[in-house]
Amino acid sequence: MKGILLGLGMMLSLGANAAMHPASQFVNETMNQGKRILEQKSGSNRLSGLCSLLNQKVSTSYISSAWLGQYQNLAREANAVRQFRRMIPSLILTKAFAGNTGGSVSGSFSVGEQARDRGNGRYGVSITVNTGGRTYNGTIVVQKTKSGMRMIDGEYMGYSAVKYIGRDYRQILDAEYKKNPNASMPVTALINEVKSDSTYIACP
Repeated sequence: MKGILLGLGMMLSLGANAAMHPASQFVNETMNQGKRILEQKSGSNRLSGLCSLLNQKVSTSYISSAWLGQYQNLAREANAVRQFRRMIPSLILTKAFAGNTGGSVSGSFSVGEQARDRGNGRYGVSITVNTGGRTYNGTIVVQKTKSGMRMIDGEYMGYSAVKYIGRDYRQILDAEYKKNPNASMPVTALINEVKSDSTYIACP
């Protein structure tokens, strides 16, 4: 799976529609904000703007928990777990934009007006993206919380982006933990691994 549908959609634009389900409106408004940020000429402004947007619109706690699994409960890794949660916007940008937050992007997208209720306050919002002569169909999963809507996943071709990326992270976590279950630092090892990648995008 290349990138995350959220990142692709944020590069494009769609006019607001008052008839949309609240979850669909939330996705649409977030993508429009992302598009305006990417239109800025300053690369540093684009990066800081996208990082801020993701912090506001994405549930970093949900994604962090999904990726770390049981390792988030290791007392000796408490500081690393907090650091990893703060890195979620950076990790999303790295996967979605492959190291490039600038450049010219053209295309269009449409958001389904009626979100699908998945229970437990979650909604699936269908999205179709047309760019570079290709069409991508996917779903943005939104969680309703006390503080508002938050994006928790992107699905493409039936695959969950969070689960897909999480499998790679879990291999690193498991391998490090097995070295010494009583003293190993798997979350720290994962942080060092992702930061060492040349495509890693660090949020300011």
